[in-house]
Amino acid sequence: MDYGIDRPAEPAVEATAPPAAKNYTLGDGLFALFCLAAGYMGVRWYFFGSYGIGTTLLFFTLGVGISVYLRGKGCALGRAYWAGILLLLGFGTVFSLFRPSFVTFCTAVFLLLLLTLWAYRTAMDDGKGLIRRHWPADQARAFLVMPFASFGAAAGSFGGLFRRVPAGKRTKRVALGLLIAIPVTAATGVLLFQADAAFAGLLTTVWDTLFGGFELNIFRSVMRVALAVPGAFLLFSAVYSGWSRCCPTAFTDEGMDETRRQLQVMPRTVAVAAMTPVCLLYLVYFASQSAYFLSAFQNLLPAGYTYADYARRGFFELCGVAVLNLTLIALLQLFSRRDADTGKKPAAVRVYTVILAVFTLALIVTALRKMLLYIDGYGLTALRVYTSWFMVLLGVVFLLVIASQFATRLHLARGIGAAFILLFALLNFADVDARMAAYNVEHYRSGDLETIDVAHLRGLSEAAVPAAYPLLRDQDAEVARQVRQWYRELETELENRPPMEWSLASYRAEKAIRLARRDRLLADGTEILPPAAGDRPVDEVDIWQAEVGFQQGVDDKRA
Repeated sequence: MDYGIDRPAEPAVEATAPPAAKNYTLGDGLFALFCLAAGYMGVRWYFFGSYGIGTTLLFFTLGVGISVYLRGKGCALGRAYWAGILLLLGFGTVFSLFRPSFVTFCTAVFLLLLLTLWAYRTAMDDGKGLIRRHWPADQARAFLVMPFASFGAAAGSFGGLFRRVPAGKRTKRVALGLLIAIPVTAATGVLLFQADAAFAGLLTTVWDTLFGGFELNIFRSVMRVALAVPGAFLLFSAVYSGWSRCCPTAFTDEGMDETRRQLQVMPRTVAVAAMTPVCLLYLVYFASQSAYFLSAFQNLLPAGYTYADYARRGFFELCGVAVLNLTLIALLQLFSRRDADTGKKPAAVRVYTVILAVFTLALIVTALRKMLLYIDGYGLTALRVYTSWFMVLLGVVFLLVIASQFATRLHLARGIGAAFILLFALLNFADVDARMAAYNVEHYRSGDLETIDVAHLRGLSEAAVPAAYPLLRDQDAEVARQVRQWYRELETELENRPPMEWSLASYRAEKAIRLARRDRLLADGTEILPPAAGDRPVDEVDIWQAEVGFQQGVDDKRA
């Protein structure tokens, strides 16, 4: 698709303002309209809505719309494009699978950063991939610079809708016809709404989906549109600035390389003198605490400790030490001078980096083992899972740091970025809330856990609902009562939930509640049956059987 404008031949170093309005094309105007629609969707289902299938639809729409626009501008769909679009669409499905949680919130932030980076790297069209050696600088440039470099370009681009193109007269006539059709269509729609109940129901559903209530909450709708406009301007600018090269020169490759060279002022002697006391301190620390640390790997508790005391004692301090060591290594790599002949870090600096990384790995492994002991004794919580995940990520980072001291072609920033994406994907698609609930319920019913915290289960997403099904028949009357109350309250909430907030987790929760209704476990005053032999959390087969049984009951009544 040719929009009638060529990419600027050279980057505009001094220019910070968007091109003149006469340079905007029909494609720019259409993309500006797309950004307005996407901005409203973002306000409706991303910033101020509950995540669900609408959020997935938003990111899918953004991926397709930006792809079409950049392809029409002549950008090649290379490695950066395909890597970014796969990540964008893949992580976008999370909102249709799971209900809002801490993980999905982090995913929403991650996708916003990924979207800007992907659009920037695709628009640059340099064939260097999505995650480069300078990807932190790319991310800062894409998220902090590009959206503001041509902020007013979206307003000027609307002029491109009426710009003379090969079919200019026809385009104008079509636009005029559409403008005339708007009031006629609106008047006809109102009359049909009043005349036909089925059509009125259809319009009501569409309105509820888009605007959140047919009762015409004018103030809320106006506020959404008002917030959508600056969002559309930022989105348009983020994409347009990368293609047009109309942006400041901050965070460029040349600037980052020059800055790094200027920061390399620390002589080897200073680096060695600074690192030697730290490494000696770690050596003394591990030698004095060897019995204390080894007990974690022997399933033994030191004298005078409970599982909680042993796991908590020093855990977060160890996490802080690991982060401090990572910062120290980063500063050492950033400020230490390179050898003038080889261009590498001095051997002493690399050796001390490896030693410090090994000591830190030992701390991380010990902290993780202590956390596992704590989980065995007290069950899973979100804080324990996310903290353990973060420690695993730190461990992978330090392994990459060690590898980078020997493999000179390994770009540490790129490796860390790839490792984070892989581990973050694992965290997203592992259905953490469902697994936490299933683990705690199973260990409680087997006697490994003395109590079950129903309030904690309720604090998880709806993915925990099927796993809690056996607790409806728990011998502890208070536990059964709390779970029944949770099911009933959630049942009402699910019935009133907008369609765009649907997710697979909500669907499975609804089926588990339907199964409980079929078994007469939710009615007030109903005697709760004792736990059945082999009773277990609800799985997909149970839900399918519940659906079949429910439908058969309905058919029998009709017959």
